Amino acid sequence: MRFAVVDLGSNTFHLLISDLDLERGTFVEVFRKRSFVYLSRGSIKVLTREALSRAENALKLIGALCRAYEVDEIKVFGTAAFRLASNISNVHASVIRHLDTQVDVLSGEQEADYILKGISWTIDSKSVPYVVMDIGGGSVEYIYVSNDSLLRYSINLGISVLRSEWHRDDPPTERQINSLTETLNTAHQQYIGLEAPQPKFLVGSSGPFEIFQFMLGRDQISRVEVQGCIQKILSATLSERIHLDGMPSSRADLSLESMAVVAHLLSRCPSIDYLRVSQYGIKEGFIKERLYLG
Repeated sequence: MRFAVVDLGSNTFHLLISDLDLERGTFVEVFRKRSFVYLSRGSIKVLTREALSRAENALKLIGALCRAYEVDEIKVFGTAAFRLASNISNVHASVIRHLDTQVDVLSGEQEADYILKGISWTIDSKSVPYVVMDIGGGSVEYIYVSNDSLLRYSINLGISVLRSEWHRDDPPTERQINSLTETLNTAHQQYIGLEAPQPKFLVGSSGPFEIFQFMLGRDQISRVEVQGCIQKILSATLSERIHLDGMPSSRADLSLESMAVVAHLLSRCPSIDYLRVSQYGIKEGFIKERLYLG
């Protein structure tokens, strides 16, 4: 069966088309497309006319691709922008128009559950505690995993939200970084103390974590190397970030916000020894569910 998963994120719209072997419980990727729509640029609470236009164009293309690849079944889901934007009905209408289906709006906890299912294709370690992090435009998901416990939660401070609320220079001053850290600490306040045992490694679920992968050339990166990469980016102007060796051009602009969020997690979890970048995430989680594996 040819199955399409459409992830309508607050920054990017993703299309993943795969052939599923329902008997063996496996899949083969056929086609993948990412469109930077920046749905929440300007405001995640009221989407701008320009953002709605970008969404319409992206969905029109996604619909055409699904027809061209003769997809049998389509699963469409929306995340933070669909939970928070007052005029998101416009995007719902575009999905019906171009994909002939409805959007499944996920809660933050549901996002985290699908992310965990997705990364379990390649990371299935429960012998040591670890934390999974997914940085989106509207929200950030955290999943703490250990032998006998699972804690998952979501905060509505994704990188597009931070861009609109964090008043900073380029690059930000130390005072501005400290101010953002206080904001993130406040958002996490209700979860402090629930995260033990401390994680030994961090799993970065695609998204901005590809910055580390591309700049350092591998999927597993030591804590010291991650911190060095963060410092390099936080101390650079946009022009300098664009020209950093390995920096994905599509990630340079919001890389400050991404790095600040990762730096905050590392400061809260001194036990983290290294980062593993997972190519799989929420979309592959939906594939796993469709295959009845989890």
